[in-house]
Amino acid sequence: MAVLGDPSVGELVARVAELEAERELTLRLAQTDSLTGLVNRGAFTAELCARLDAARERGERVALYVIDLDRFKHLNDTLGHHAGDLLLREVAVRLQANIGREDIVARLGGDEFALLVRSCSTQAALRRLAGSLIQALDQPFHLSGTDSFVGVSVGIIAKGRTASRSELMRRADLAMYQAKRHGSGGFRFFKPQMEEAAQRRSVFERDLRAALAARDQLFVEFQPRVAAGTQQVVGFEADTDVDRKDYGLTWNVALETGGFLVGDNIKINLEVEAVQQAAAEAEAA
Repeated sequence: MAVLGDPSVGELVARVAELEAERELTLRLAQTDSLTGLVNRGAFTAELCARLDAARERGERVALYVIDLDRFKHLNDTLGHHAGDLLLREVAVRLQANIGREDIVARLGGDEFALLVRSCSTQAALRRLAGSLIQALDQPFHLSGTDSFVGVSVGIIAKGRTASRSELMRRADLAMYQAKRHGSGGFRFFKPQMEEAAQRRSVFERDLRAALAARDQLFVEFQPRVAAGTQQVVGFEADTDVDRKDYGLTWNVALETGGFLVGDNIKINLEVEAVQQAAAEAEAA
């Protein structure tokens, strides 16, 4: 039996302390993004759920920012992955320098970050914070002996006690993509119209794929391009509509996509369809 002062007691205490330190380290690593040292997606999700539960009990609001870098892929491709990693670490440092002590910033993955704001008093305060984050990330990053710049798009949602975690994340994402559509270096607050527009685009993309497969629902009209000086026709623009008579809808591809929604594979198929229809009309003329 070990007694106080026995070397085996000291060894046991030391071993227990060592195991506890290892457990804490393992837990910390499981909750941390290995590249930036920020909270990772899993830990951030857990914290968001906890704060939502607390907000419901107290009748408070929760503010969530989704932050996405612009032109990061171009930088990664031109300067290499090492430079990209350095930039992500510096982004993390700048984000942490511009938030409150009780706020939590996380790297969700890739070049996407999220910020959970504990004290969300007014929309004006949230706007000021968004402006500070954008300004901090607008400054040059010194990488591989050169100054590099990346833009950032921010989506914000401040919601009361009825919001769920998935709703907050999805709606903040919608606001961020809306900001991205309006150019780099901006932010948008979520509005219900964004959700309606997203549903509309989802229906449109489904219809566009179906129309490309059916080939009898795409209608291409050619608008002449005229040189201002000579008034001569120098080319044509193809204006494509998707006609879904089965439920009375006509989509205009250019208006619905805004140059943003359609993926490369659909874009190429549309171009092929336009060329084929132009050739068929030329033969018939």
